[in-house]
Amino acid sequence: MAWEGFGGIVLSGGWGSLNAGRSKMIEKVEVDGRRKPMVKAVFDLLSDRLDIFPIAVVDNNYFVTDGMGNYGYRKDGQIYHVSGSGERCLSMKNESCYTGQIRNLFTNYTDDLFITQIDRFGTAGAVELCYPILDGMGKSWGNEVEDIIVLYGDMPFISASSLMRLVLAHKRSSEQNVMTMFSVKLDEATPECVKKFGRIGRDRRGRIIAIGEPFELDNVELARATHVNPSVWIFKKYFLKREIQKLPWHDKSDNHHRERILPDLVGTVRWCKGETITEIPLANPMEVVGINDMNDYNCYYQGIKKVEYAA
Repeated sequence: MAWEGFGGIVLSGGWGSLNAGRSKMIEKVEVDGRRKPMVKAVFDLLSDRLDIFPIAVVDNNYFVTDGMGNYGYRKDGQIYHVSGSGERCLSMKNESCYTGQIRNLFTNYTDDLFITQIDRFGTAGAVELCYPILDGMGKSWGNEVEDIIVLYGDMPFISASSLMRLVLAHKRSSEQNVMTMFSVKLDEATPECVKKFGRIGRDRRGRIIAIGEPFELDNVELARATHVNPSVWIFKKYFLKREIQKLPWHDKSDNHHRERILPDLVGTVRWCKGETITEIPLANPMEVVGINDMNDYNCYYQGIKKVEYAA
């Protein structure tokens, strides 16, 4: 039976790619002894291992496939194929022949599972799109969603036991707890691909009040920034609906739309009114490696070998 009151969101609307013309989300990695597309591994973790339902998957309308092994992307109303050598060519097929590469992995599920993030308005914008899916499916299945687990589709190595710890901590927390999140301690052994996550800033009482790059935190917060936040979250739904629309917009360096991001929600928590954040330390930082590029891919597998040898 699904966890009562819990729903999930898998964010996979990014345009990142490890191979030309292919969403990085569909690339396979080894998880629990099996090779799976990254986004499918994350979805299965929620659905099969933790029995979380409903789940909303955010995809994009950029990467497409014809379902017959041909991959490409959509640009200016046209479909471009990308060959194995990286050569791009305009497709002569009707655009209706194509579906999203991510959506094509879930042929056993209805389209109600998906929401397409057409414009790149950031992670907070993606989460905001999911409310109708979670509310609609939750009510139809008799599980009205009050708490939302948010995972990234390119972070496939989180263990079921670790995510279960997060869920239980959130469930057992007080009603005033509006978010629960992992943290990873920074030390010499922390992999470089994990060190790049946002620093957790704290006030003089040790309360989490900000997440950001070192230059974004003031001196008091920086002095306590001994941990990073890997962006694995559980939120109270009412808190998300109250605060996301108020978040500031950030300019992007790639000339795309300005965006709103989830880490900014930390700064909206009303500690003065009793609201709290629950922090769960994660012992194994390799679980939260996100595969953004081949450097991250190599970072993970080299790190795993070090862990195996140490054992």
